[in-house]
Amino acid sequence: RTTSTMGAADGLLYRDRRRTRGYALMAGVGALYVYFTLWIVAVPLLEQDAAERLDALAFPVDRWFGIAVPTLAGVAMAALVAVTLGCVILREACARKEEAAKRRG
Repeated sequence: RTTSTMGAADGLLYRDRRRTRGYALMAGVGALYVYFTLWIVAVPLLEQDAAERLDALAFPVDRWFGIAVPTLAGVAMAALVAVTLGCVILREACARKEEAAKRRG
């Protein structure tokens, strides 16, 4: 059903489902943040043998990936934002030139 044919009760259920999904997403992101923080910050502070055992059990991937993957993702996101802003600026500049040309001629 579309939103225009929803009744008031359906709208409330839809909002409740969205809120529940939002809470679940926030809990998942929070859990990943805690996991990443423990992996990168806390484990190296442990004694050598305890850190090796914990790495083998809970953190099977090399720490290099824990730094490299978020860094590369950040660079990719920054590049995407820069390209998007550049396209918007160029589009506006072209539109201004076209308006100026229409006014002149």
